[in-house]
Amino acid sequence: MGLSDVKTSRKRVPVDRVARASDKLHRLGVAAYRKGEFEKAEQLILKAIRKAPATAHYYNDLGVIFKDRKQLDEALSCFRKAASLDSASPMICCNLAETFHRLNVFDDAEKHYCRAIRLKPDFLKASFNLAMLYHEQREFEKAISQYQAAIAINPGFADTYYYLGCAYHDLEKLDSAIHSYEKALCFNPDSFNTYNSMGTAWLALKKPNKALVCFDKALALDPASDAVLVNMGNAFQENGQYREALHAYRRALSLRPANEVAFLNLGITLMSLDKARKARACYQRAYRLNPRFVKACAYLVNRLYQDCEWKDLPALEAQLDRSTKSALADGKMPAETPFLNMFRRADPKLNMQVAAAWSNNLTRMKERQGVARLSRKANKSMIRVGYLSNTFSNHPGAHLISGIFRLHDRGAFEIYSFSYGVNDGSAYRARIEKESDRFFDIAHLSDQDAAALIQKQRVDILVDLRGLTHANRLSISALRPAPIHVFYLGYPGSTGADFIDYMIVDRVVAPKAHKPYFSENLVYMPHCYQVNDNTQKIADRQFQKSDFGIPEEAFAYCSFSTHYKIEPVMFDCWTKILTRVPNSVLCLLEAGETTQKNLKKEITRRGIEEDRLLFLEKMPKDEHLARLRALDLSLDTRICNGHTTTSDALWAGLPVLTLKGGHFASRVSASILQAMHMEELITEDLQDYENLAVKIGRDPELLESINQKIEANRLTAPLFDTPRFTKNLEWAYREMVRIHQNGEKPRSMEVRDVQQNDS
Repeated sequence: MGLSDVKTSRKRVPVDRVARASDKLHRLGVAAYRKGEFEKAEQLILKAIRKAPATAHYYNDLGVIFKDRKQLDEALSCFRKAASLDSASPMICCNLAETFHRLNVFDDAEKHYCRAIRLKPDFLKASFNLAMLYHEQREFEKAISQYQAAIAINPGFADTYYYLGCAYHDLEKLDSAIHSYEKALCFNPDSFNTYNSMGTAWLALKKPNKALVCFDKALALDPASDAVLVNMGNAFQENGQYREALHAYRRALSLRPANEVAFLNLGITLMSLDKARKARACYQRAYRLNPRFVKACAYLVNRLYQDCEWKDLPALEAQLDRSTKSALADGKMPAETPFLNMFRRADPKLNMQVAAAWSNNLTRMKERQGVARLSRKANKSMIRVGYLSNTFSNHPGAHLISGIFRLHDRGAFEIYSFSYGVNDGSAYRARIEKESDRFFDIAHLSDQDAAALIQKQRVDILVDLRGLTHANRLSISALRPAPIHVFYLGYPGSTGADFIDYMIVDRVVAPKAHKPYFSENLVYMPHCYQVNDNTQKIADRQFQKSDFGIPEEAFAYCSFSTHYKIEPVMFDCWTKILTRVPNSVLCLLEAGETTQKNLKKEITRRGIEEDRLLFLEKMPKDEHLARLRALDLSLDTRICNGHTTTSDALWAGLPVLTLKGGHFASRVSASILQAMHMEELITEDLQDYENLAVKIGRDPELLESINQKIEANRLTAPLFDTPRFTKNLEWAYREMVRIHQNGEKPRSMEVRDVQQNDS
């Protein structure tokens, strides 16, 4: 608010010499202010006040000078005095409100803005500033209403449309935000901020090409903006244009070398190009630039686990734990993903809280976007089941589940598959396509369009197979396109989502005491929750240990889990086992140069010769299964067990030793072994695990008896009885539909074993 206009003061006709003198001093002060001579202006208006101390607009104008000089306490004192002399001045009320606003005294600021508007309903600045106040306080709905009131006063004010768009954007009502940005551009077509913000809105809507158009225009207006270049990089990355994304991030860093967000996103893109070493360097640089940048800390922790580089993990994880707990306490979404939290912390309560925070954020986003959840009744006769995944490919998830597509009872079920992953041309992809009644590739569809398609196909039960894993689209399930929603298999823990009705589990991975740590109603399978395919081919080739550089007389321990599952506690245990069984080796899957180098360093540091750690090449699945038959004992990982890895070993006839842990992910192998009737390979503490591994390594007769039992159980135990599992699962699906048709709420259930029923 500028100083009161001289013409305003001239309306007060001086009646004596004092009044004329004070008015002249005031006008001289106004003139000095306009020239930027603030101290002179202050002194002149103070002299005017001394001559005419009851003149409200003198105090108001002196307050403006103090406010512009950021002397807010002095400004507040002047505006209060002005208001006491002229309580009906909307200008004085607005100045008083603006000063409270700058002092962060929001209640008083709101009160005086509202009074200014009551005194002058078409007071644009007061109306706009009040909207800004609500916006800063994150009262977005109030802000939107007030911006709209400001637009009614002056429909041609571009800033109001821009900030209205920002408020919609903050509410994640992205279509409305974009409409407001477009209106702002009608009145100010050269607005850098508007183009940049509109680009981020298009990007949030998964429309990277439209986003790039906006970022191009923003960059033309400000070629030195590193922020826009980061946004451009994000759009290129979303579009799969990784080389272009790298170029954009590097341009951003050339403009501002300390841009930690650019470094982090550069690292993420480098990982998409399988440049792990360079990616980690970027995460480290981002974290060093800003040690409070928790997202960078989370990515760095994840990368260090992947690289099996453990030295810096304790300090980094302590910071990540503090940040996660603080975010949860504040009702916010933690920076670390649920998957990262799950594989580094065996705490089912914490895992559930992190998952719920992410899923609840997804729910709020959909609600803010104004996207209605879909609904309809389930079919009464033929049940249509839809499987939703990005792993209908040569992926462990497909290795496990592909058998049930063939075995579902087509007299009672129709099987629809919805794929948002890459078509890798594999036999697994072709098989699932062939054995589904309908197969839809929805990778190119938005969440809303994918949900609409699923609803149009009248799917009764939608089964999400990925949960909170990388690149999931649980966001489709959040729209509730089917009457019944189930989560199964892909993620070893609760989704924490209020839009998932059921989760397929068993009594080992989800014991009764853990039920509070699941948001879903639990469907307890009678044996193991994990399906397996009893038609998996094992190559005919007869491998020998010597084929892999292992002496034939050596005892071959192995662990073929993904390398991030290997952590210091279990690695210590493995090296103790090797120490106690001298003629033994440990075989792992080949990894990147950094990972292999780190593991060799760790094993030698523990006093074991480097050549006792072997890295075996990756092979086609059937040959890998045949290779397993040449080895002796699989050592399971601790916090996150082998899943497909464990059942693959047993299918090949290789024993697996596990340690039953405290959350779903650390109890999977125990569930698998129990369903194989191999409970003797389940241990309850680390020392028992070590002792049993040593005992088996030293006792060939014990190993032979275990192998014979596995071979006897392989085709008779429930684990690999795929038809039996499928019938049990179908019983659960029927029960879900029955509950739904009766108008009852979903509830947990014990699945009846069809084999027992038949007998």
